[in-house]
Amino acid sequence: MTPMRTIALLIVAVVAAAGPACSVFYVFDGRLALAGDSEDWIDPNTQVWFVPKTATTHGIVYFGFGLGQYPEGGIKKSSGEKKELPEGGVINIDPSAVYGFPQAGMNDAGLFFGGAATDAVTGGNGKPTFPGFFADYVLRNCATVPEALAVIRKYDVGLPQGQIMLGDRLGNSAVIEAGNVILVGNGKHQVMTNFRLSDVQGGDITCDRYRKLDRTLSSVKSLSVDVACDAIASVGFKPIPDSLAKKAPGTQYSVVFDMTNCVAHLYRRFDFTEEVKLDVRSLTSKPARAVRMSELFAP
Repeated sequence: MTPMRTIALLIVAVVAAAGPACSVFYVFDGRLALAGDSEDWIDPNTQVWFVPKTATTHGIVYFGFGLGQYPEGGIKKSSGEKKELPEGGVINIDPSAVYGFPQAGMNDAGLFFGGAATDAVTGGNGKPTFPGFFADYVLRNCATVPEALAVIRKYDVGLPQGQIMLGDRLGNSAVIEAGNVILVGNGKHQVMTNFRLSDVQGGDITCDRYRKLDRTLSSVKSLSVDVACDAIASVGFKPIPDSLAKKAPGTQYSVVFDMTNCVAHLYRRFDFTEEVKLDVRSLTSKPARAVRMSELFAP
């Protein structure tokens, strides 16, 4: 039985842990900043949230799971109630438990986040625990990764399992691991899958998805959305029919984030022949709402 954990704090990490799981990357060539996020899970009920900008906060487009309802007051936060992950691991989580909790997103300044599962880490860093979901806070209040890290370093981010990648339009990226480890990117590219890079001994990385993305992004000569799309497609797989009933995970959606132009390129259920472009600045000037991903694509 998995140790007692707060489910609401784990959702962003465990949603993708049931199969080949999440792959996230950031890449910058000096003119164009892109990120890729691929979400593998059993549930085909995917949605997009539009969080409007205000006089003091950035607008955000979020991607996650649900049935179309916008969570009142924004993203769900832990009530402090402790729950156990179900017997058999995350594959047996009730899919509705993750509704209303985004797995990736980008704000109108071009700051992006994506999440991925890892093993659990116990203990904090002795700092005050962040009150809520730190990725939501920094996307609402920060424009760059250095700004976000200045906030994050003041706290125990309260992430007992999993990791979050942040990236901006200026070439900055970082991964915040469970256990409050911060890995700052090299200004060119950064990759995150389902292990903690800080825990790897001697650079012995065995994750094929990580190695494939790292190799691809290291050799990019001309960066484009198509290149990023091909990269994220190379580490996913098509979900089968009735994936929810059969608890068979697949790539439910993939997003290429163009942080330079503040546009998200959305692909659904491992079909890269149809793309939906979401202009974050335009869409977040409108009221808050949620839309099922299926409604954005042709029937």
